[in-house]
Amino acid sequence: MTITRVGSLLFLCGTVALASGYGGVPKSMSWAYLHTTKGVALPAPPPDAVIRLPGSALELSGAQFNSMADNPDWFPDDHPAMPDVVAKSRPAGGIACADCHLPNGLGHLGTAVLAGLPAPYLIEQLNAFRDDLRQSAELRLHHTRKMNIVAKGLTEDNVIDAADYFSSLPRGPWVRVVETDRVPRTIIDPDNWLNRAPGGGLEPIGQRIVELAENEYRMSISDPTSGIIAYVPKGSIRRGDSLAHAGTPQRAACTTCHALNFQGVGTVPAIAGQMPSYLARQLWDIKTGSRRGDSVAPMRDVVRSMTPGEIVAVAAYLASLRP
Repeated sequence: MTITRVGSLLFLCGTVALASGYGGVPKSMSWAYLHTTKGVALPAPPPDAVIRLPGSALELSGAQFNSMADNPDWFPDDHPAMPDVVAKSRPAGGIACADCHLPNGLGHLGTAVLAGLPAPYLIEQLNAFRDDLRQSAELRLHHTRKMNIVAKGLTEDNVIDAADYFSSLPRGPWVRVVETDRVPRTIIDPDNWLNRAPGGGLEPIGQRIVELAENEYRMSISDPTSGIIAYVPKGSIRRGDSLAHAGTPQRAACTTCHALNFQGVGTVPAIAGQMPSYLARQLWDIKTGSRRGDSVAPMRDVVRSMTPGEIVAVAAYLASLRP
């Protein structure tokens, strides 16, 4: 588990952390690559707390929850039996898939929605992580580094088991996209996601996407029924709709490969309803050459001329679609 008490650590506001770009990530894209070593975690449940979720038969004390090696499975009857690689962590960095992507494959903040993606695509991507073909334009981004480590420790059977499991899951709505001029003030969590800043308040959104848990407490206990809210600049969805469907003279429309409804076809992944910051990172990583491989080669021409503003718009639009 990564939820820890943090005492009196200095609060680090998201806008401060994003004051400059890193390496292959300019300031205009740094919102998608949250990075800090001084984040403030959500408080751990008190040891004597009783943790329940509506509709779940599971009941845990705070002490039990805090001592668990992996996230609890609140609704085991809502999904197929998880293979060990999905449910249980292993030595030497072998984090359980469900610890970040949840048993339903929809995922915590900062992760990808895996539910319903084609098994061959998932296998290909795990192999790309293993072979360091999937890197991040921000070398300190720990989500990608974690995946590189995890993938290197997987057996062929592990890879197949994980891919088969996540591809079998239904892909329901998970991200709620809201257009706005102002967003809640935020702080960066040690897991490199955003939480609402103590004291509240609003700040201009600028040209970025701000993803928050609909309910931070429920996310902190890995509730698989409480999703994500993504704030995007006003006008983003309409602009992204046009870019995704029409393309430009320099690049093909997204529908060319991902189908008219963006649900994917064959081994081409669905991108409707995907996490917008994840989509933005992938576009920028491919643009910079940080994400490579035969499967993403066709994307290089698509993203070559994309501006950060266009990436925000396309990611906002695609995330707003119902999977």
